[in-house]
Amino acid sequence: VSIRDTRLRLETVETVLEPRFSDEMTFSLLSPMVVSADSDTHRTAYYIRPEETDAFSEGVRKNLMFKYQTLRGKPPDSDTFRLAFDRDYINKKQGRISKLIRIRDTQVKAVLAPFTVTGSKELIWLGYECGFGEKNSMGFGMAKAVFSER
Repeated sequence: VSIRDTRLRLETVETVLEPRFSDEMTFSLLSPMVVSADSDTHRTAYYIRPEETDAFSEGVRKNLMFKYQTLRGKPPDSDTFRLAFDRDYINKKQGRISKLIRIRDTQVKAVLAPFTVTGSKELIWLGYECGFGEKNSMGFGMAKAVFSER
């Protein structure tokens, strides 16, 4: 594999099994998640902060609804969706779960923390497959399911 002037040798390829989806799941982000808000008062993108719990969750839900409609040509059977970040993790990190990432001349504010989602299995599946939040084609919002021992 070549990336610009660097050649890399591929040693292994591995398939990750898809998790069994349920109406409540916990995920760990492999890349930061981005959610922005439309606003006439901001000249640049306004990135929703993780402390804005309801707005962040709703931003992810709306984004998943748009993706689902685009992919399937119809809305999902259920549009219920709620995202909540892991409070223990946030406390351990002293609230520092936001990352400022520069992409060319643009700064993107993103979040990197485990989270739990509840609601529509269709929307949870879509978030897992396509990425949670925005800018997925740039590598943002990739998550893996976290399995707890019960």
